Amino acid sequence: MTATAAAPTMVEALLAKGKDRTAVFGVVGLGYVGLPLAMELVRAGYRVLGVDVNTRVVDSLNAGRSHIQDVPAATVADAVHAKKFSATADLTRLKEPDVISISVPTPLSKTKDPDVSYVLAATESVKRALRKGQLVVLESTTYPGTTRELVLPALELTGLKVGADFFLAFSPERVDPGNERFNTRNTPKVVGGITANCLKVAMALYQPAIDTLIPVSSPEAAELVKILENTFRSVNIGLVNEMAIVCDKLGVDVWEVIEAAATKPFGFMKFTPGPGVGGHCIPLDPHYLAWKMRTLNYKTRFIELAGELNAEMPVFWVAKVVDALNEQGKAVRGSRVLLLGVAYKKNIDDIRESPALDVIRLLHQRGAQVSYHDPHVPMLKEEGISLSSVALTPETLRAADCVMIVTDHDAVDYQSVKRHARATVDTRHVLARERKGERYVGLVVGACLAETGNEVICADVDAAKIGSLKQNKLPIYEPGLEPMVVRNQRDGRLTFTTNVGEAVERSEIVFIAVGTPPDEDGSADLQHVVAVARTIGDHMNEPKVVITKSTVPVGTAEKVRAEIAARARKPFHVCSNPEFLKEGAAVEDFMKPDRVVVGVDSDEAAKVIEELYAPFVRTGNPLIVMDIPSAEMTKYAANAMLATRISFMNQIARLCEAVGANVTHVRRGMGSDRRIGPAFLFPGPGYGGSCFPKDVKALVRTATERGVPVDILDAVEKANEAQKRVLFEKLHRHLGDLDQRTITVWGLAFKAETDDVRESPALVLIEALLCAGARVQVHDPAAMKSAARQLGSRVQYAEHAYDALNGADALAIVTEWLEYRNPDFARIKSLLNRPLIVDGRNLYDPVKLGRLGFTYDSIGRQLACASS
Repeated sequence: MTATAAAPTMVEALLAKGKDRTAVFGVVGLGYVGLPLAMELVRAGYRVLGVDVNTRVVDSLNAGRSHIQDVPAATVADAVHAKKFSATADLTRLKEPDVISISVPTPLSKTKDPDVSYVLAATESVKRALRKGQLVVLESTTYPGTTRELVLPALELTGLKVGADFFLAFSPERVDPGNERFNTRNTPKVVGGITANCLKVAMALYQPAIDTLIPVSSPEAAELVKILENTFRSVNIGLVNEMAIVCDKLGVDVWEVIEAAATKPFGFMKFTPGPGVGGHCIPLDPHYLAWKMRTLNYKTRFIELAGELNAEMPVFWVAKVVDALNEQGKAVRGSRVLLLGVAYKKNIDDIRESPALDVIRLLHQRGAQVSYHDPHVPMLKEEGISLSSVALTPETLRAADCVMIVTDHDAVDYQSVKRHARATVDTRHVLARERKGERYVGLVVGACLAETGNEVICADVDAAKIGSLKQNKLPIYEPGLEPMVVRNQRDGRLTFTTNVGEAVERSEIVFIAVGTPPDEDGSADLQHVVAVARTIGDHMNEPKVVITKSTVPVGTAEKVRAEIAARARKPFHVCSNPEFLKEGAAVEDFMKPDRVVVGVDSDEAAKVIEELYAPFVRTGNPLIVMDIPSAEMTKYAANAMLATRISFMNQIARLCEAVGANVTHVRRGMGSDRRIGPAFLFPGPGYGGSCFPKDVKALVRTATERGVPVDILDAVEKANEAQKRVLFEKLHRHLGDLDQRTITVWGLAFKAETDDVRESPALVLIEALLCAGARVQVHDPAAMKSAARQLGSRVQYAEHAYDALNGADALAIVTEWLEYRNPDFARIKSLLNRPLIVDGRNLYDPVKLGRLGFTYDSIGRQLACASS
């Protein structure tokens, strides 16, 4: 007698397909929810069929392009190339997948009732294609009961039985566009099934793609989870928005109140006011619950009140614009109002339900001339509104009668707004917290001094920054700094606080290390230095030594002294101790300095500083004591000399190219002269960062004010600005018209081993490419987050260097990261459309690249190509 194995049940078959990743997923709706989900499923090893009725979206995705900011084009292109993802508008193909995720929009009607028409249409398409053994998961946010009351009856009309022939579950999307910390994969996913088997197969099939799954007892429970989350946020935002109005009427700063309340370690969760709420979750989800309860004859008064408060915030802020115009003697009608930001939240391009739309309508109704700037939203067409983003220039800001900050994108130059706007209405409190300064000096100094046994208190008024530092989350990338901060904070030698006054009172030595950004005329902006000096004076409870560490022009120490003296009743000393830290090597430079320069006002102060720095100069490198003005000048002079060497060498490199010389040989010949030395003779795409450009400008400004000509430094600046365009010129020479060309840029930081993109040549190159109509794909090991604040979604970001090369017409190298120095050239050649490399850092051997079949154009060396 022969035994026959029983055929696997539908449940067992699906579980097996989940285990070996042979299940095919179908994702209906390829928007903010569906496309990120599809890419995570591909990452987990599944094959995914994307379904969308928008043929333009389908064609774009099949070509490897992404229309969603959070999904890089390289990710889509890799999935398509690996034949793991394809898109279609053919709804009959829904019979192919084993799992169908419905991720379509669920807007509200004009009467604030749920519009489930997209869900019903998708369900109808699924019903027509439904076959035995399929799992259907509704992911769209909707009211409790939708899965059981609408989707289930439609699917059972096929005659198939849920839990046996097919499976049905609800799993709410929890997408937060622009969130760099939480994404589809690492955000816990809630799942509720119609039956136990439905829940079982849904959990098993999602498990490979999602880090954490949360099972609940029913679809209704899962539906309510999402609504509760966003109703909670809506109610709390409504509360804090009302508090903003209350504080305004009482003449109290609501942000001060919030920050103070947030210091309570329990029982309070910080929410911030604004112009209203936007997006597809917080403004909509509470209405689903309110509508459902109305059908059950229950009024959700608390929820509806919060919605009303949030909806009224645009009216409150427009009234603030009216007040700002009145103060200038202007009527709203005919006045020019510039909005900064129209996306519903920072650093994304999503305008759904954005409060900016209501603000624009209200201003239009009052007769204002409205324009906007948003680096993420180039065009705005929404229900009668048709505008294009304007460039944010000093002229644009000065032309506006009032500037209203609606969305606090990081890519906006708020310092320029402060300088040039006639009047501002700041709905996000961004101007008060915007303080771009020395990104690394104070933290490096504090950590290194703590490392040698000192008790160090780092103080800053930025509560968010201090909160992150207390959790050992650093705002900058600097080799060796993070473990030093962690170690010294753990051992109690390094503490962080927002209470600057208390920090001053507890200290014997006070370093001023705040930012001194350049004004439009190039002079250093000393407002933060002066503000700290006043605070020191107010809290001078005992004799202290005050040291200016910020890069400041000659005479600043005396201004600091005057500010302190006007308030202090105790004796004090003021010293100048300029920093010479290189970004990317700041810790090493402080711990093992070439020299320590100190300007002092007394022998007593000199002894204090000598004792403080003794551990760092034990190897014999000098501690040079001088007068204060000389110390202040030394910093500027040193950076101006280094900048001069760089610009000089860049011009020699251009001359080398013209006459057929090799700048590498020239550099070696020059550098061997002991009078010159080899440092800072490497040609490149121009200098950047926070020091050289700013310090050269400041020194030029100081010289101009004193009537001293510095023609050499004027030439240095002009040469550097011209050099920053050299890579663009080379690309244009090789490719001709750059419109619709795809260019890969390796390196965004102004130099390796830092995430600093200030004045970076890479940004100049990228802006020039974008203006020429090119598509740009970028990679940097550390600086992509910093660059994204300025570039927004205008470029494609690649997680790995090679991912940025797919389909590119050329590779431009701007930053000399180690990982770029010895790449797989065969792989590069296979990924590029044409083997063209433009190298701003001379990383490779031209002869070798020519033999490998590349056209290789570097700085100051002969062009190499296969034919040569």
